[in-house]
Amino acid sequence: MTNKFGVLCLSLFMVMFLMACGNHSEEDASASEDEKKQSEEQDTEKNEEQKKDEDKEEKSEEDEESGDVSFEVQQSAPEDQGEMEVWLEGDFTIKNKVVTVNGTTNLLPESELYLDFDWQDGSIIGGYTRTRVNGNGVFKLEKELPNDVEGIIHTELSFDMSKQDEEIQEHYGDKLAGHFLRYETGTEEETYRKASFQKTIELDDKEQSFSIEEPRWKIPENSGNPEVELEPSIEKKGKYVVVTLESNLIGGAYVRADTEIPNYITSGYYDDGYTNPDGSATFYIRDPEREMDDISEYEIMISMDPTHHNNGAHVKDAYGKNGEKLSGEYLRKDHEDKQTIEQTLTVTAE
Repeated sequence: MTNKFGVLCLSLFMVMFLMACGNHSEEDASASEDEKKQSEEQDTEKNEEQKKDEDKEEKSEEDEESGDVSFEVQQSAPEDQGEMEVWLEGDFTIKNKVVTVNGTTNLLPESELYLDFDWQDGSIIGGYTRTRVNGNGVFKLEKELPNDVEGIIHTELSFDMSKQDEEIQEHYGDKLAGHFLRYETGTEEETYRKASFQKTIELDDKEQSFSIEEPRWKIPENSGNPEVELEPSIEKKGKYVVVTLESNLIGGAYVRADTEIPNYITSGYYDDGYTNPDGSATFYIRDPEREMDDISEYEIMISMDPTHHNNGAHVKDAYGKNGEKLSGEYLRKDHEDKQTIEQTLTVTAE
């Protein structure tokens, strides 16, 4: 009996052992299947990510080939950056009284550029803006003009030596050159060099644009000669009498154009400014005929006084501190120790 019971127990133990082994094998097989499935899913995700990366690379290559690049190419600095012969390039755009200038120059980085506006019919408070040149020579300026400003506006984009940092001033000194070169009067004893682009426009509600153009001055051979020559012309333009002057006056000389009307005491009928490097200048004078009905003629007097505080040292060097070097048919002696230039034009009313 005991032997039968032992055999039975042994048989039962063997059956349980075999069942346990079978379950374990099924669990192992199940785990193996899960691992295989997970590995396949990871491979699929990896392939999808790889495909996405390849698609991105292909799209980037297509964009580059088509020119539709999503990044900006850094512009390199001009090869002549920092040289004395300064140039300016770019464009002005005017829209809704907002003036924007985008340009490039060979001025040193951190050079300061000014954009100034002079309204012929009034004054603009804070009528300027400024910026510094980037390392690659690029610059941008933007200025919104008041809504009531319209008509003749004189614009100037300039690099003025008197307004630069000490390092910039030391670099250029008095050697600044090029077609954009002009003179700026600091005091009666000082004259600064500047690079300047100037343009007179008629501002209205229309959008307009123009490019920065390098001046091509035809400087007379006798420019700055004390024997002064003047060749003015007059035309009417809207509400202005426009006087255009050609002369051999030195560039940067301060000149006035004043109106004298018989039987009237008037003010405001004048204009002033500085001669261009070729001795030319343009003056806009309010047309008195539009405001006075009974005038038959009037006079416009063009004058240059070397002693005037707006004339700098280079004018006094050319013509004498008191104008004592001046000569020619337009010479006037105001006092014993002072000489000026004066020409009177008679305008017949229409």
